[in-house]
Amino acid sequence: MNIKSLLKKYGMIIIVALLFTGAIIYFAVDSNKGVIRGKQENGKDVVVSLSGYNVTADTLYDTLMQDSSYASYSLYLKFVNEVVSASSTATEDMQTSAELQAESLINSFKSEYGDSYSEYLQAALVSAGLDKEEDLVGYYLNYYMLQDMIEKYTEEHKEELFDEFYEEKSPRLVSHILVKMEDSENPTAEEKAKMDAIDAALKEGKTFAEVAKEMSDDSSASNGGSLGYVDADTSFVEPFLTTALELNSGEMSEWVQTEYGYHLILVDDSTKETMIENEDASEALSSYYSYLELTVIKEAASKLEITYASDEIKAMIDEFLAQAD
Repeated sequence: MNIKSLLKKYGMIIIVALLFTGAIIYFAVDSNKGVIRGKQENGKDVVVSLSGYNVTADTLYDTLMQDSSYASYSLYLKFVNEVVSASSTATEDMQTSAELQAESLINSFKSEYGDSYSEYLQAALVSAGLDKEEDLVGYYLNYYMLQDMIEKYTEEHKEELFDEFYEEKSPRLVSHILVKMEDSENPTAEEKAKMDAIDAALKEGKTFAEVAKEMSDDSSASNGGSLGYVDADTSFVEPFLTTALELNSGEMSEWVQTEYGYHLILVDDSTKETMIENEDASEALSSYYSYLELTVIKEAASKLEITYASDEIKAMIDEFLAQAD
C-alpha cells in the first residue's frame, strides 16, 4: 500500500488525522514546552501507523503539500494545540474534567460495542486526529485551555465587542403568561374568560410574576413566567420571538397568538448595562464572533518564538490567522 492508496481508502478523516498527530509541522516554542517527537522509521518521523503501514512525515509532506485545503487546515489544528499548550496553564479542575470526559467516552464505547469497542474507538480517535486512548485526556485538556483563553479575551475586550452584538442580536430577559389552547384559532368561552381574568389581575396591580405563577399554563409559571435570556437566535415560534424583540425594557405586549395559545410577553430587562453582565449573553457573545479563536491564537502566537520547517508551512498558517483581521 502506498500513501495515495491509503488516502483514497480512508479519505478526509485519515488526512486530518495524519496531519493532526504527526510531524508535518516542525516548530519549537521557546517556553520549555519541548519539541514534538515520535516513532521513527529509517531515521524519519512516522506520522501514524495504520494496518501495519507506516507513513513518514516526509512522504506525507510530499503528497499533501499539493492540496492546501487539507494540509493547511490540519496544520492549523496542530498549530493551535501547540500554541495553547505554550500559552495557557491547565488548572486542576480542567485536568479532572478532561480525565472524566475521556473516561466517559471510553465507557460509552465499551457499553455500546462490548469487546469490539477498541476498534470503533480507534476509528473515532483517528477522525479527531488522535492516535490512541491515552491521547484523549490531552485532547480534552487542550480544548478546556483554549476555551479559557477565549473567555479571558472576551472578558478583557467585552466593551468593544458588545456594541455590535447588542445591536444585531437584541439580547434581553423575557417572561410570559400563556393561556394554552387546543385550537388557538377558535378559543373557547372558558379560555377567553381566563384571558380576561389575567387582564383584570394585572389591572388590579398584581405583578406580572404573581399572575404568571397563579394563572399561566406554561411550565415557566413556577418561575414567575421567566424564560430567561432571549435574543434574535433563540428558537421561539413566531410571532412570539418577533414581538419579544420589538418590545423595550419593561414593556408588555398585547395578547399574542401562536400555535400553543395566547401569550402576554414582558421584557424584564434589555438595557445594555444589564445584558453586558449577563452570563448567557456572554456565551452568546463568544458564539457571535466566530473568529475569536483565530484572534486569540494569533495574539498568543505573536508572544512566542516559533520556527517553521519551511516558508510554505508558515504561509499556510499565516493564511488562516489572517482571517482574524
